[in-house]
Amino acid sequence: MKRGLIAQRSISSDDPFLPEYFELLKTDPYSGVTANSPELAMKISAVYRSVSILSGTIASLPLNIRKKAQAGHFEVDENDPLYSLLRWRASNRSTIYELLENAIIQILMQGNALIYPKFKDTNYSELVLITPGMWTYDKYTDKYTITDMVNGIKGTFDSWRVIHLRNKNLDGSKMGISTIQYAGRILNISANADEQTLSNMKTGNKQKGFLTGGSVMDGMGKLQDSQVDVVKQRLEEELTRGDAIMRLPGELKFQALSISPADAQILDNRKFSVFDVCRFFGVHPDKVFVEQTSNYKASENSQTSFMTDTLQPMLSQIETEFTVKLIAKSLAGRQQKIQFDREYIYSLDPKTVASYYKDMFDVGGLTTNEIRVRQNMPPVEGGDVAFVTANVAPITSAKIYGEPQSDNKDEPAEKQDKKITPTDKKSV
Repeated sequence: MKRGLIAQRSISSDDPFLPEYFELLKTDPYSGVTANSPELAMKISAVYRSVSILSGTIASLPLNIRKKAQAGHFEVDENDPLYSLLRWRASNRSTIYELLENAIIQILMQGNALIYPKFKDTNYSELVLITPGMWTYDKYTDKYTITDMVNGIKGTFDSWRVIHLRNKNLDGSKMGISTIQYAGRILNISANADEQTLSNMKTGNKQKGFLTGGSVMDGMGKLQDSQVDVVKQRLEEELTRGDAIMRLPGELKFQALSISPADAQILDNRKFSVFDVCRFFGVHPDKVFVEQTSNYKASENSQTSFMTDTLQPMLSQIETEFTVKLIAKSLAGRQQKIQFDREYIYSLDPKTVASYYKDMFDVGGLTTNEIRVRQNMPPVEGGDVAFVTANVAPITSAKIYGEPQSDNKDEPAEKQDKKITPTDKKSV
């Protein structure tokens, strides 16, 4: 295949021309170091950290099946067979954490992740993450062909039989494109900056320069090229050893080379390429340990932005796909749904958790026992009563003037409050 045709192609991890593409890059003297595969991209620290944060955060959130209660709200259904699959063991090979973590990694690095639900006795028995490269999708028949010998799944299945999670694409199809393919240019810059830094560091603090001097006329004082080469070799060995004092014969002088402008900007390129990587993955630079001027409020805002702009779309896609594919059409969304418990994002921030529970308790949103159960503490007597903060009263209330209220408990509170008015108070 010619260079022009390859350059116009959109290369993905399962592209049949991928070997030829990389072979061309190896022979191209101007290609430099590339990071167009998941393995190479993960060697870039910002990419590794971004993928780790996204996959780990989503996998750590509890995924529950909820059913609609008589009061109209959705509560966790622990009796449903799907509950244990979504919360603990997804299959005989992996837990739900491992399944979700690997699925998110595949979405980001390869564009797609396919999960096959297994049946046993009319119920779902396993959720199996299909091995990458062992399935294909036919957009004309809307069917998936799986030949996964690792997990023992083989056959052609309708689209409603498999859970397909994908990354962004440009044509609106079901097949996603990996983030590293979109960010190929930035990743190549980062990879080359890392490679150049490594090359510079291999020799440590070795000084570089060149020899000058000697007679410009042929004669007794003229140093032959072979003699200068010998001095050069000896000087290079002494510099490598780190000798403090070195001798140069005759009029030879050693001129040290200063760092080139390109080398001087390597660290800056590495720094700014991290920000570009963060933009592609939707992760704030704070989360990849990039040093920048910030304060607590800015850090808090970055966390909120991360949840609303990055996590929420990914969580919604997973919830919708799981609900549609694992719950009957007549019940999905109306009587049952699969949903992440987003409160666990703050589970390791005691101050934020305490503030949230306090606000919910003050408005009657949570009772004492509901809070205690969520904190793995036993309930207490009287803790099932909901309270509402009542630290205000009408301006005409008897409480304002310190007068006793009516003893008639059956009398409406409005009338009790109006028994003493500011006018009455003055007359008294």
